[in-house]
Amino acid sequence: YPVYSPKKSRYKIRRKLLARGIPTGVYYPVPVYCQPFFRGAHDSCPVTYEILSGIFALPMYADITPAIQRRVVAALKKMF
Repeated sequence: YPVYSPKKSRYKIRRKLLARGIPTGVYYPVPVYCQPFFRGAHDSCPVTYEILSGIFALPMYADITPAIQRRVVAALKKMF
């Protein structure tokens, strides 16, 4: 599940979650308009890079259990 955190804290949050056994991911590090197929089709979008640098994904998959969901929520609550 994608969430946003200011870029300076994304790394810290991800590291703390991993220390609690909760993996996270960064799935879209490059904007679509910068992919090879679209290269040169658009001007740069500085806000896009700012937002992308703060997005990461919490665990989300078809068979995630309520217990795992509670564990993720509890870890986030403890951090904030």
